[in-house]
Amino acid sequence: MIKTILYLLPITLSQLQDDSDEPLVGGHTDQDVTSEDAVKWGQLAHSQWITGTNIQAIQDQCSYTFDRMISYKTQVVAGVNHKIKYSTNSNEEGCLPQLCDAEIFEQAWQEIERVTRVECLPKQVDEMAAIYEENNLPSNQIEPKTNDIPNDIPDEAVQEKSSGSSVKTIFALLIVAVLVFASYKWYTNRNTTPAGAISLN
Repeated sequence: MIKTILYLLPITLSQLQDDSDEPLVGGHTDQDVTSEDAVKWGQLAHSQWITGTNIQAIQDQCSYTFDRMISYKTQVVAGVNHKIKYSTNSNEEGCLPQLCDAEIFEQAWQEIERVTRVECLPKQVDEMAAIYEENNLPSNQIEPKTNDIPNDIPDEAVQEKSSGSSVKTIFALLIVAVLVFASYKWYTNRNTTPAGAISLN
């Protein structure tokens, strides 16, 4: 019994990722920093940061604006956590650029978009340039990509692919749950077999 479970479990887990573009629940997935979504979350986080009471005096002096996205990851939970890193810029003298880390929680079906954390630290210009280089970003402002989505893909094909991937994922997770439960029952029955009794497992 246990050998069968151990054999089937990795096959089932691999099926979760086979022919599917959907991230596994709980894992972090890298996203395109030049996408419209990435810039949207960066601007949302920045608008939250500049209205914070602890930054108001600095913002009044420097008038920081959202500059560009540096990194963008998503995590599927009871919704989506958007983990982003972006930079701010100022044209005022003596105001260093800021490197910001932020997290936004989204539940699209509830229309929830909540910034849960924003932390920004000033960086020297050469430090920021090194960060851009490390993340393979150009020195100039990155514009969102708007022409990357092909227009000739029927909506029905997109919906069919999404539906098929969701059903496959749910089916594989159910198999994992059954295997884990069977393993637990086998182990419990084995350890509770009375002395002298004959186990059929």
